[in-house]
Amino acid sequence: MNDLSPMSNTLAPWKILVVDDDADVHTTTRLALRGVVFRGRALEFVDAYSGKDALLALQEHPDTAIVFLDVIMETEDAGLVAVRQIRESGYTLPRIIVRTGFPGQAPERTVIVDYDIHDYKEKTGLSVQKLFTSVISALRAYDDLVALENHRRGLLSVLESGSSFDFNAVQRYVASMLAEFVTLARLGSAKLVAVYRPTARAVERPTLLASLGDWLDAAAPLSIDSFPAQVATLLRDSLDQAQTLSGPEGSALFSRHHGVDLAVYAAGRDVFVGADEVLLEVFLINVCQAISNQRTFADMVSDRDAVLHGLAWRADHWDGSAAASLQRIASLTSAMAARLNTTLSFPDEIDRTFISNVGVAAMLHDLGNQSIPAGLLSAHRPFSPAERGLMETHVAAGIKALSAFSPGRPAGALGLAREIIAGHHEWFDGSGYPSGVRGEAIPLSARLVAVADAFIALTSARPHRPALEAAAAVAAISAEAGSHFDPCIVEAFLEVMDGGFCG
Repeated sequence: MNDLSPMSNTLAPWKILVVDDDADVHTTTRLALRGVVFRGRALEFVDAYSGKDALLALQEHPDTAIVFLDVIMETEDAGLVAVRQIRESGYTLPRIIVRTGFPGQAPERTVIVDYDIHDYKEKTGLSVQKLFTSVISALRAYDDLVALENHRRGLLSVLESGSSFDFNAVQRYVASMLAEFVTLARLGSAKLVAVYRPTARAVERPTLLASLGDWLDAAAPLSIDSFPAQVATLLRDSLDQAQTLSGPEGSALFSRHHGVDLAVYAAGRDVFVGADEVLLEVFLINVCQAISNQRTFADMVSDRDAVLHGLAWRADHWDGSAAASLQRIASLTSAMAARLNTTLSFPDEIDRTFISNVGVAAMLHDLGNQSIPAGLLSAHRPFSPAERGLMETHVAAGIKALSAFSPGRPAGALGLAREIIAGHHEWFDGSGYPSGVRGEAIPLSARLVAVADAFIALTSARPHRPALEAAAAVAAISAEAGSHFDPCIVEAFLEVMDGGFCG
């Protein structure tokens, strides 16, 4: 498409901010640039009449491409002051063109060197052709800068998303790719939406991946049905018919790769026609691959969790409610880890992967219970010293069982499980077992599970005692902060409980 081709009805206009205290300057600027179209986009003018109002106008129109700025307005240097304020406020992309009727007050050489501006023009002698040339040059520079900024943000999003395989990360990845796609393919439309479903499940509801544009209410649920009816219908039809379709308001591009059916809708009829076909295909294949990888990884995690949950349940059979208790320990452990992550208490240890893995690992905390005689576990009386010693052997038995299940030095959830088995009976003051380690020498995972396990144990009935009320259990744990439990983790526990945790 030629840069000066006819205006497109689907593209937003370039915004031009005119800052001048002379109303005639605003009028003549509009007249001189009327009918100008660049890269299919017309011009839209925004007016401000003082340096102070320039920044306010930018705040209201942050997508402004060019600022025409007079120097002498409410003060002799109001325009130059405004330049500094605009740049210091973070508006680095708009191209600023200084126009002055008194060049002696603000010499061109000084202004160009000392201020971050795109051009300098004297009002006297500024012909329509020179103004046109200056505008086109500034728009081209602005468009290139926006493209670079979009690439930078897209690359940053891809890098941030690449470290995780959860669905939220895939959504962020696709959203960043959509933004890149718009720029690279020069689609022009800022309204895109991508949905998918597995190829083998043609009756399944399409899943929303990502969208760009302002057509969704912030409070609307994120689903395909949140979009206008014609958009949702075209996307469904594209998936059902396995082909690219166009409607009065937009087009849906279809692709099938790696067992995934993908449809990408863009506002504007035939909007994909002028795009680079190779670029389109590479984009679609990569999105399908990302979805397929995430689904495979999710299935692996689900299978792992099912195996570990079953293993933990077999080892921890106080009664028929063991599965529910294990799940409550997992949920509480993850909730406390998430809370600590929010407060940045352990930034070098807690991230999204840790939060996910530590909950699963927590269920294996008493894996060694399978080595304890069933009659001892179900005894309707407190343990004798000898029985207590026998019970404490379950730590070593658990480590041995885990080593048989995962030889070598386990990583991920199994690595945390080993830490938890070995350390969740240690006390923060060093009076626990089996090794008597203290403080932060006890792994964080084990310190978390120590609190979670204590709360679930206190609020669960045992053969030799009834369950405590939640408030009493919370008070008991709080009283042992600094002795039995890590005070930092107890604080996170109290905040989680205050937040209504019910497990």
